[in-house]
Amino acid sequence: MPRLTRNSSRSTNGERSDEEQENASLSVSKKGPPNREMAYERKFIVVKEGTLTNSCLYKIRHPKSGAAVLLRLSEENCDEVLNVGEKMRSWFYGNSLIEDGKLKLVIPIHPLFIALPYLLKNQDKFLELDEILTDEEQPAIGLLEKNKQLLKTIEKVADVKNVCDSRVYRYNSQLAMQWIQTRFERIKLCLQEEAALHKAILDSRKSSHFHF
Repeated sequence: MPRLTRNSSRSTNGERSDEEQENASLSVSKKGPPNREMAYERKFIVVKEGTLTNSCLYKIRHPKSGAAVLLRLSEENCDEVLNVGEKMRSWFYGNSLIEDGKLKLVIPIHPLFIALPYLLKNQDKFLELDEILTDEEQPAIGLLEKNKQLLKTIEKVADVKNVCDSRVYRYNSQLAMQWIQTRFERIKLCLQEEAALHKAILDSRKSSHFHF
């Protein structure tokens, strides 16, 4: 009959031996938490109610800087994603902590502003929209040609012709300036109503500096 030791007697009684407990402890410590993956990082997003479903974000050139920025782009939407917040900030959500304390604001931007640099680049000739909206580094710009708002308003900044079964466009600087001035005046009126407009813009002697 084999000799029963202290450890073997514990195993016989259904208890784990000291060696087994140590091995189990090592197994848990080696396993540790799951590897961190960007796909599982949680963010706070502020977006118009009911519009987040099936949203996709793409890198598109910003019309002012030319740098790649995130845009939510589809047939119905053209929105810029802005980061607002500080680096040293986190959120408590339920019983968990969300490390990234920044807010992602999904702000509408008129698709014509996104298209203008591409129209300017090809202003000497009439081209189809898919020939104008091309970018080797940011190919997602091609999705803009299906945006309903762009198709509805592109005549405000470009000459349009129907050639055979195709529709071609060419940038028109005069139309573009008129469109931009109209939008400027609309913003100016809104700020006046909110009493948030700088007095320099309200001053008729200086207002010419803000006209296009």
